[in-house]
Amino acid sequence: MDWSTTILGILAALFGGLNVFQLIFFRATKKKYEAEGEVAHAEAGEAKQSAFENRIAAMENLINEQGQVMDSLRKDILKLSSEKFANERRIIQLEAENKNLREKVDQLEKEVQAYKSTIEKYHEQA
Repeated sequence: MDWSTTILGILAALFGGLNVFQLIFFRATKKKYEAEGEVAHAEAGEAKQSAFENRIAAMENLINEQGQVMDSLRKDILKLSSEKFANERRIIQLEAENKNLREKVDQLEKEVQAYKSTIEKYHEQA
């Protein structure tokens, strides 16, 4: 009975929840799950890196677009500055011409006034 009790005890332990194969393969199963966890962690890191790279690319595109807009605005500013300078020169020329014309009009008004007074004197004498 000693042997039968021992064998029955071992069989009861095996079928009662103590699995010998679980004990043997515990390390292998643990390593397998650790490896799967590391793979998942690496994939998450790659996804994060890919998201950062996409974000950096989008920022570079935005910066390039802003640079093009700024170049366009600089060209517009230079064009407007040169137009302003030309307009200011034209204003100065027109003011000088206006001044000359006023002087001529004043001179002509004086001559007309002189002719009127001469004609009035001539009529008074006649």
